Amino acid sequence: MQNVVNSGRPVAPAVYGGGLSIQGNVLFAGGAMTNDAYYAAVSTFKDFPVFSAYDQTGTTVGPLPVDITTAAGRVALASIKTVRLTINLLGSATSGYDSKTMTRPVMTLVGTGRINNCTPVPGGVC
Repeated sequence: MQNVVNSGRPVAPAVYGGGLSIQGNVLFAGGAMTNDAYYAAVSTFKDFPVFSAYDQTGTTVGPLPVDITTAAGRVALASIKTVRLTINLLGSATSGYDSKTMTRPVMTLVGTGRINNCTPVPGGVC
């Protein structure tokens, strides 16, 4: 997907985190800086995970992905009640620049889905 800023989570010792590289440059009066460096430095846009999972108390489950081939992974999967999708998008490279700062603004889109887990009790009733 084009202009998606977030794609990972912070990973040491990566200079700009664990996300994918953001192409292009930010232009300033004194020169330019790569988008990768700028958007990693000014905020958590770049390293914010696209998918987040939460249990019934709102506690984060993960980190994602969860390995469902293990007993702990299956327990974690069964505890997920809410999944959150967060996409941080850069403004258009041709018309999306802020005329004052000469940077491309970031817009955050968030969606949340609720999961009703069903654990059958003896007799097959949820």
